[in-house]
Amino acid sequence: MITKKKPRPDGATIDRYKGLSRWTYRRWAWEFLRRNNEFIEACNNAKDKSEDEKQAIAQQFGLLKFKDFKDKYKGNYGFPKFETEKLSIWTNINIEESPKRLKKIKLIPGAILIRFDLNKAITDIKAFDKQLRDAEKILKNRLDKYSEIRGKKPAHFNHSVKTFGIYIRLLDARAAGYKIAQCAQLIEPKKSEGKTTTELRDSVKHRIKQAEEYANYKYMSLPLHSGKPTSKDIYVGEKT
Repeated sequence: MITKKKPRPDGATIDRYKGLSRWTYRRWAWEFLRRNNEFIEACNNAKDKSEDEKQAIAQQFGLLKFKDFKDKYKGNYGFPKFETEKLSIWTNINIEESPKRLKKIKLIPGAILIRFDLNKAITDIKAFDKQLRDAEKILKNRLDKYSEIRGKKPAHFNHSVKTFGIYIRLLDARAAGYKIAQCAQLIEPKKSEGKTTTELRDSVKHRIKQAEEYANYKYMSLPLHSGKPTSKDIYVGEKT
């Protein structure tokens, strides 16, 4: 049975955003996803659905297993697990059986299949290390070519607790009914003094757009990172 959770923060109370420096990338991914409006609606409609239907919702939003948006990070559904954390693996390590033949493997655009031979590692572990180094070179080479074909360079992000904290706070404020100009005043009250409504909206609309992108699809990339975002300055808004 799912226990009642605290109401969602409204973005106005800083005290509701403590402990962010302890959040791992997977935790941030979950916090962004649970603020995804489509995911919220799907979870609200999942109460009377079968387990298969709930699993379909999970797959739709990149989860390996269904987890209600109201559930805290370590809640009744357990920790969230994302599709991006799962690697596809095909192996044949049963030496008593004849070699397996993979009839058909579909590679989506951007996917790569590399074969490793563990027999070489049994003979000499250094040979296995060389396979890993060679695989890394191949991956980097294919990434360069794929990037050229796509016409996009690999993105480099400097994730920080402060930036993510502001994004989440903005999402909460918008969900609570705050207008864009009011969001600017919440996040940066001092800098907002004397600004017109248009200036306030212009000062924060890019951040809101970025926050929405993380809630809608960019959250899927976060579990691929190990550890936590940088937390040199964890304040989620301008100090008053």
